[in-house]
Amino acid sequence: MDEKTAIDAISRCSKWDGYTFDPLSHLQAVNLLQPLGKEQALVSLRAFWQKAEASGNWLDDSTRLVLLLRLLFVPKSANLQFPTIRTGSPVVYPSFPEKDFPLFPLALVEDVPLLISPGFNLGGLPQNPLSQIEFCERNCVIRPTPLSPPDNPLPLAETLLKNRPASPELPAMLQAQLLRLVRSVYPVAGENDFGFYSSLQNPEIWQKHLEAFSALKARWNSTLNNYQITS
Repeated sequence: MDEKTAIDAISRCSKWDGYTFDPLSHLQAVNLLQPLGKEQALVSLRAFWQKAEASGNWLDDSTRLVLLLRLLFVPKSANLQFPTIRTGSPVVYPSFPEKDFPLFPLALVEDVPLLISPGFNLGGLPQNPLSQIEFCERNCVIRPTPLSPPDNPLPLAETLLKNRPASPELPAMLQAQLLRLVRSVYPVAGENDFGFYSSLQNPEIWQKHLEAFSALKARWNSTLNNYQITS
C-alpha cells in the first residue's frame, strides 16, 4: 500500500463530534492499517500528522488521529491505559463516566466504535497528538485482528445503554451513528446532518429503521470492508 492511500484513509476518519460521527470511517481505516503491522502503521500515522500540522488548522485532524489510535493499538499491559486526550474538556453524559471506558471518548461494542461523548469545550490550545502516537509506539501493540462488526449492528446502541439511564438524546445520537455505519446498503436522507439524530428520538421511527434494515438481510463483507446485500 502506498503512503497516499493510508493518509487518505486516515483523513476520512470522523472527527470528535458525536452528532456526525461515522463509525465506518474509523473501522475502514483500522482494517486498512492493521495488516501493515505496527511499524509501518506508525509511519503512516506520523505522515498524516505531519501533513495536518503543516496546514496550521489541525484541531479536527488531531481528534481524528487520537480516536483512530485507540482503535488500532492495544496497550501491552492491562495496567496501562491510553493517556487522556487533552483537546479540551469533554462533554460527558452522566451514564458514561470516563473511568468505565478505557477507550474514552469511544466505546467499542462488538467491534463497532461508537463515540459516546458528543464533543468537548476547548479552552486554550489543544494538545499536540504526537504524544499519543509516542505512547502507542512505546507501550502498545497493533490490534491482532481486523475489526469485524456484526451483520446487524443497529441494536448495539441498546446493548451499550443496557442498565444505564439515558435521556432521549443519547440513544438517538448513537442510533444515528449506527445508521451511518450501514449507509452503503441502507441510506437515509439527511443522515449526515448535525440534527439528524433528533428524528430518532421518536421510538416509532427508530423501530421502522430496525425492521427495514433487518429485512434487507445485509452482511458484513470483510473483503469489501463494508456492508453488502447478498442474494
